[in-house]
Amino acid sequence: MSVRIVHPVAKIGVVLGIGIIATLAAPLLAAATGSGDLARLVGQALSIAGILWCTRVFRGPSEDVRAPRAWWRATEKPAAGFVVGAVLLFSIANVALADPAPRAATAAVSVALYLVTAAWFFQSSVRLARRSTPANGASTISR
Repeated sequence: MSVRIVHPVAKIGVVLGIGIIATLAAPLLAAATGSGDLARLVGQALSIAGILWCTRVFRGPSEDVRAPRAWWRATEKPAAGFVVGAVLLFSIANVALADPAPRAATAAVSVALYLVTAAWFFQSSVRLARRSTPANGASTISR
C-alpha cells in the first residue's frame, strides 16, 4: 500500500515535522563532527529529500489517490510549484547570509542543490500550466 496524504492539516504537519528534523539534525551533527559545513549540507539535503518525498505522497483534490504521479509532476496545480520554487530560490539567500559563512565549495554545493530542486518545480509548473490551458480555454489536466 502506498502512502498518500490528502488532508491539508496533515500536509502542514508533515512539512513542519520535516523542517524541524532537518533544523535539529544540523546542529547535532555539527556538535558530533565539529564541521559546520558538513552539518549545513546534511540539513539542506534532508530538507530537500523531505520536499521531494512530499511531492510523491501529497495529493490534491483533482488527483487520483491510487495512481502514482508522473515523474515530472511536483504539485497538483502550477501555482503551488511556482511558490515552492520561489521559496527554494529565496533559500539561496540563507547560504549568502549564513553566519559563519560556509566555505566556497560548501556554498557552491548548497546553491546547486537549491537551484536544481527549484528548476524541477518550475518546469513542472510550466508543464502543468501548458496542459491546463488549451487553445479553446477549457481546462483539461492530463497525466
